[in-house]
Amino acid sequence: MQGIIQGDAVSSLLFNDLAQLYRAGRFPIDRLLSCYDFADIDTAFEDAGRSDSARVAR
Repeated sequence: MQGIIQGDAVSSLLFNDLAQLYRAGRFPIDRLLSCYDFADIDTAFEDAGRSDSARVAR
């Protein structure tokens, strides 16, 4: 077992690895994102609060 404090990833390597996994169809980031128009900001905050979205973006 290994503990982690504030992350243990090397960003320059992690992003490259995630991009390769995404291109190979093995990292479905599209399913983790939700996009809202600014007019729907209240809905976005509600969804984020309920954890209906892993990440809310505009």
